Amino acid sequence: MRLKHIHIAGFKSFVDPVTIPATSQLTGIVGPNGCGKSNVIDAVRWVLGESKARELRGASMQDVIFNGSSGRKPASRASVELLFDNSLGKAAGQWSQYAEISVKRVLTRTGDSSYWINNVQVRKKDMADLFLGTGLGGDAYAIIEQGMISRIIEAKPEELRGFLEEAAGVSKYKERRKETESRLRDTRENLDRVSDIREELGRQLEKLAGQAEVARRYFELDADKGLKTHWLALIRKRDAQARQVDLQRQQETARNDIEARTADLRRQEADLEARRLEQFAATEALNQAQAHFYAESGEVARVEQELRHLHGIRERLAHDIRQAGERRLETEAERQAAELETSQRRDELALAEEQAEMLAEGAAQAGEALPEADAAWRETQAAVAAVQQDMARFEQAIQLEEANQAHAERNLDQHKARELRLMEEQKRLGESDAAHLERQRMDLEAEQERVERLGEYLEAARAEWPQHEARLHQARQALDAANRELHRQEAEVAALSKMQAAAQQTESEGAAWLERHGLQSVARLWQRIRVEEGWETAVEAALGEAMAALAVEAEIPWADDPPEARFELLLPSPASGGGAGGEGTSVADSDRAPSSLNPPPAGEGDLHPLAELIHTDDPLVARFLADRLALAYATDCLAHALAQRVRLPIGAYIATRDGHRVSRDTLVFNAPEKGHHGLLARAREIETLEADLELARAGAEEVAEEVARAEQTLQTARRQGEALNAQLSQAQEQVHLLQVEVVRGQEAARRVEERRAQIGRELDELYERMGEEEAAWNDAGERHREAQLEYDSAKERLDAARTARQAADQKLHMVRESQRRAEREAQEAAFLVRSLGARLKDLEERKGRALRTLDELAGTLERLQAELAQAQETPTLALLDTALEKRQQAETALTAAREALEGANAALRELESGRLATEHALEPLKEKLMALELKLQEAHLLETRYTEELEGVELEELETRAQAVGLATRGETWLKSDLARLEADIAALGPVNMAALDELKVAQERKDYLDAQAEDLETAANTLEEAIRRIDAETRARLKDTYDRVSREFKDLFTELFGGGEAQLILTGEEILDAGLTVLAQPPGKKNSSIHLLSGGEKALTALSLVFAFFRLNPAPFCLLDEVDAPLDDSNTERYCGLVKKMSEVTQFLFITHNRITMEMALNLVGVTMPEPGVSRPVAVDVEDAIRMAA
Repeated sequence: MRLKHIHIAGFKSFVDPVTIPATSQLTGIVGPNGCGKSNVIDAVRWVLGESKARELRGASMQDVIFNGSSGRKPASRASVELLFDNSLGKAAGQWSQYAEISVKRVLTRTGDSSYWINNVQVRKKDMADLFLGTGLGGDAYAIIEQGMISRIIEAKPEELRGFLEEAAGVSKYKERRKETESRLRDTRENLDRVSDIREELGRQLEKLAGQAEVARRYFELDADKGLKTHWLALIRKRDAQARQVDLQRQQETARNDIEARTADLRRQEADLEARRLEQFAATEALNQAQAHFYAESGEVARVEQELRHLHGIRERLAHDIRQAGERRLETEAERQAAELETSQRRDELALAEEQAEMLAEGAAQAGEALPEADAAWRETQAAVAAVQQDMARFEQAIQLEEANQAHAERNLDQHKARELRLMEEQKRLGESDAAHLERQRMDLEAEQERVERLGEYLEAARAEWPQHEARLHQARQALDAANRELHRQEAEVAALSKMQAAAQQTESEGAAWLERHGLQSVARLWQRIRVEEGWETAVEAALGEAMAALAVEAEIPWADDPPEARFELLLPSPASGGGAGGEGTSVADSDRAPSSLNPPPAGEGDLHPLAELIHTDDPLVARFLADRLALAYATDCLAHALAQRVRLPIGAYIATRDGHRVSRDTLVFNAPEKGHHGLLARAREIETLEADLELARAGAEEVAEEVARAEQTLQTARRQGEALNAQLSQAQEQVHLLQVEVVRGQEAARRVEERRAQIGRELDELYERMGEEEAAWNDAGERHREAQLEYDSAKERLDAARTARQAADQKLHMVRESQRRAEREAQEAAFLVRSLGARLKDLEERKGRALRTLDELAGTLERLQAELAQAQETPTLALLDTALEKRQQAETALTAAREALEGANAALRELESGRLATEHALEPLKEKLMALELKLQEAHLLETRYTEELEGVELEELETRAQAVGLATRGETWLKSDLARLEADIAALGPVNMAALDELKVAQERKDYLDAQAEDLETAANTLEEAIRRIDAETRARLKDTYDRVSREFKDLFTELFGGGEAQLILTGEEILDAGLTVLAQPPGKKNSSIHLLSGGEKALTALSLVFAFFRLNPAPFCLLDEVDAPLDDSNTERYCGLVKKMSEVTQFLFITHNRITMEMALNLVGVTMPEPGVSRPVAVDVEDAIRMAA
């Protein structure tokens, strides 16, 4: 895939939608610092799935959204889109069919993040899968940001391995393995859960089986109980039907009696109703009499109330007349008093007006003398102010001169104190110690010579390290080879021993019988013999199953306890208890020799007995083999055996090395037997391998000792180097300290001389200033005396001016006081005139009000007296007497009506008593009828209940079965007792799980299903484990191949960039799947032991060599370089540019740079500017088009 352009909107400083083209293989991004160039790199890393905010130079992921500027509002979302050209179809998975692939990521302020491929929303994992193994995955080495060069070269071995995995394209394998492990873990967990459920189901099945048996018994008893319950219901239904017939007859009789009694009651109720009408008429008459009586009583009460009202009115009118008379007298007195006061106030007003005119004229005369007195006072006040100003000026001059004198005195004191300090300091400054400074210089030279010697010793020691390391490396390789050989031999011995054990395991039948007779530890025949090399197969074929025979030394009653399996036992000879065999005795040397052969044909070699090839130390085994192989011979080849078979006696045979047997009449080809084939050969091989194994172990121990010695030597050399390095560091530190001391001494001497000269200059300047200050003090003293004389003269003038001002002030005060007194008296007289006028006016108004009030009171008295004359009580008293007489008549009529009503009530009560007696007699009859109805209803309900119980039951079959058991003769009692027995049997069963049978069936089906699931899960787990093994094998192979190729490319590129030197990648572990990766780089002429000792430029070139080595192996679709040329000088920058141009043939490069040389390499330049604060904008230029236009 090839990148076509980058579209950014709202991401960091790119607030407006912009497109950065990538039309060539070499696109340079340039611009001033802070304009947003690195934001392009961040945008690409972000759209590829970066989720760590710190990797994008932010505190949180929200920081990638434009946060606003001085002239822009914050953006609400950020989006970045990469457009790839996939015309070659190199994209992974389903996207390979598209000619163009667009990947986009969008983030909003609410935190919603989405990924899109070709405008289809996908998961983050889908985005990661698209770029897995391309160099743009999780451990991307194709995006190199600022500072990443140093991080790559100084990365931990585990982190550097991530780049190797990305280059090897095993990232997808790791993801697949991780998913497989997760699925395997889930499968194992599911399998454990299924196993637990199966165990629990097993226990449930055992429990449910017992419950199901109880349930079956319960159902049998319940069925029998149901049958007898139906019989009982049938009997009781018939009884209920018979009882219903009897109750209906009794109910009819009771109804007839009730109807007769009811007729008598109706007659009595008719008589009672007539009497009630009569009682109602009497009651109505009584009500009318009562109403008439109440009306007459009301009239009496009304007249009495009217009489009381007239009495109250007369009392009120008399009271009002008395009050009106009193008020008229009071008003007349007020009018007379007002007339008297009016006459007095008029006289006082005339006198006050005359006095007010006289006081006004006096006040005007007093005001005319005030301006003259005020002018005189102002003149004296101005004279005093002028003298005070002069005194203030003279006093200020005195204070100023006193301050000048004090300032001159302070300066003189300070100058004298400074003179004393300078002279003391001048005395303290002695001659510089030149001898001490010279001794420091000599010590410095001696220490510098020591540093040079230690440096030479350290270089010599370090020069020996490669030899020690090479020796240690060789020793470790030898140890690895010895250990591999040792492990191989141990594996062979273990494999052969396992095969022997497997062969012996096939003979384990009848082990119990062997243990009973104490034969379980007896060695087998094949374990007691030794066969000459090459004849093991022939002996195994000849002996067959006898190879597993047991040599028994003791006599055992075999017939009493025969074994369960087939055994062949070697019994001791009945004639003697032992044999004549000895150590290393051949079987052919025993007392039994094979039968002689017929003479061989002419020209043919002789045969030799097979027993001669077998050796044993056990006489019993020797006798057995001699007997078993008495007629067995051996020869090398089958053709020779066939040729010699005519010489064989009857029953004899010839065995070849391959185990084929030839008798006079038969040929038996040998084939490996499952039980005993190879026992002897393996036993011999195990012995040989064990001897070799001991030698290998001894050799491995010697090599391990050599490795230990080499390690000790290397450690000793390194410790010596470290000690020398420490001594060198200490010596260098001492040199530095001595240099500092020498410099300090020289600087101190220079400062002393400079200070002495400076003190001389300061003293001269100080004496000059002291002279100036003394002259200034004298001048200030003279001016102070002159100002004091002027001040004293002004003070005398001030006293005279103040005396004159005081006299003028007293005269002005007297004039003002006289004027104020005259004005106050004139004002008081005017106020009295106004007050008297107002009082006269008020008195006139009071007289008018009094006259009006007197007129009103006269009218009121006339009206009240008229009303009193009209309010008379005599007519009302006559009306009261008439009303009392009418009320007496109404009361008499009311008494007669009440007596008539009492008579009607008595007759009505007598009739009501008769009716109640009849009703009481009717009540028992109704109760009897009700009881009969209830009984009939009960019988009907019983019939209905038993009918419902028998619903769904074949009654004919039920009656037939009842007749069959003689139910009619046994009766209901027998049924009840039998039902009680059945209920007791059911109760004896205890709690019954009614669903046990169904639950047992369901549980068994579930158990079968889970068994199948467990088998499937086990198969799936095995399949997943095998998949993990295949993934590991594939990953291991790819990583090993990638490591070898990257190491070679890294070495070549390092040599190319540096013009020589040595560089290599080193694995830090045995297992490549989890081994780390370290970088060793030594530029030409340097033997640095650590990559950290390289300069910044050397680290940058080394890191570029490593990154481009990854690129050569697995070129990424594009590579982003952010100012990686910053630490490089011009010559190294040219080498870097040459390498990038060379790599651009297969990889597209976008690089950010400030270097002119790197810019010249670009075929397309994109300038990033910031036209307004905080807002970036790109400008693209095609370099070739620009050159053509310029030409």
